[in-house]
Amino acid sequence: MAGWYRGWVDVVICRLVDIWMAFPPVLLSILLVAVLGSGVHSVIAAIVIIDWTRFCRVVRSETMAQAQMDYVTAARTIGFSRFRILISEILPNVAPVLVALISLEMGIAVIVEAILSFVGLSVFVGYPDLGRHDRAGPCHHLPGLVGAGGAAGDAVPHRPCLQPARRRPAPGSRPDDAPMTQPLLSISGLSAVSDRDNGAPILRDVALTLERGEVRGLVGESGAGKSTIAKALLGILPRTVRVTGGAIRFEGRDLLTLPQRELRDIMGSEISLIPQDPQTALNPGRRIEAQLTDGLRMRRGLSAREAHARALTLLEEVHIRDPERVLRAYPHELSGGMRQRVLIAAAFALEPKLVVADEPTTALDVTVQKQILRLIRGIQQAHGTGVIFVTHDLGVVAQICDSVTLLYAGKVIEEGRTADVLSDPRHDYTRALIAAGPRYDRPGAGLEPVPQAVFEKLRAEIGIA
Repeated sequence: MAGWYRGWVDVVICRLVDIWMAFPPVLLSILLVAVLGSGVHSVIAAIVIIDWTRFCRVVRSETMAQAQMDYVTAARTIGFSRFRILISEILPNVAPVLVALISLEMGIAVIVEAILSFVGLSVFVGYPDLGRHDRAGPCHHLPGLVGAGGAAGDAVPHRPCLQPARRRPAPGSRPDDAPMTQPLLSISGLSAVSDRDNGAPILRDVALTLERGEVRGLVGESGAGKSTIAKALLGILPRTVRVTGGAIRFEGRDLLTLPQRELRDIMGSEISLIPQDPQTALNPGRRIEAQLTDGLRMRRGLSAREAHARALTLLEEVHIRDPERVLRAYPHELSGGMRQRVLIAAAFALEPKLVVADEPTTALDVTVQKQILRLIRGIQQAHGTGVIFVTHDLGVVAQICDSVTLLYAGKVIEEGRTADVLSDPRHDYTRALIAAGPRYDRPGAGLEPVPQAVFEKLRAEIGIA
């Protein structure tokens, strides 16, 4: 709870842990048993009360780490509630840490019980205990008992898997009668700042449109703001980033002002995400089938059998051989290319109107990258889906994008049809980027770095000191 909800919940729990850990644990356990009285339940209560803080700190840290993973982001874009993400996505991956910690704490519990028994505050006479045995002579088996706890923890399989519960489709607000003449997506005047950097601008009055069935590329250097635009669209901006103005209208609805419940209804069913890194975007503690059918069962109300059949069809659509085996597999049993195909299948599972592809080929080799680009384009054309394609590679833009928006320091520098921008760029920065890219038709030509004068002109236009 502290690591996931953060805020005041985190502050209260962490302060309580700090206060609790200020007391000497052995003295605290003796005091508790003396107050509660001797007996098995008193010993159990004493061990739990002095040990829970270690569990709390370790689980909080692990939860905070898991909350940053791409598979949690993907679950948020499906429209899962925060509580469901905590239970079905994060808990299975925190559980192995709990198993290891419990095995260590078993040894500590043995020692604490022995201490309490030695001073006569453990179980009643007639119960076997370690402390009385110690008083009778040296206890050589105590180290063995402590070590056995760690060995038991190592022997337990660390692969939990929680199956998603069946839910009825959430009441949506899909405007199926929306006018087909308006753009699918319209971003106007979007501005954002970073509170971590003292309010430094991240996005500067960004504007772009996406028509139905169009693929628009967002291109720029690292830090240009392209991923921030995608996260603002998906409603997953970090806490340190704050939108200061503008609108993101999806079929006429401003996503920035929608209530959280309505936004969750849209995400996953009408807007979906293809994450960047296939290595981290799938939950390592759950089978592929469970992750593919989550949205189908929650959004469409399909039965387990119907969702299974739909998942098989999706994997066949992305050209995966032996889909039955893949559905039974865990992510680590698949190659990077197969994991990326699974993510594409999940993104198109509910036939959304808009897909945000956040650099989906960055972690792949060139051969697999070309296959994935062809696959995304083919499925997009078959479904008539609009795509926002985030990338830093103009070569990728030339292959897949109908139009392109070029960004620098959160500002739109140039936009237009891809063929027009690449063949006849209007801005010096665009021309410099095209010249800086490798050309396969000119293998002997060297790369041309972007001149410093171009950056100086850009900063002057944007107003950067």
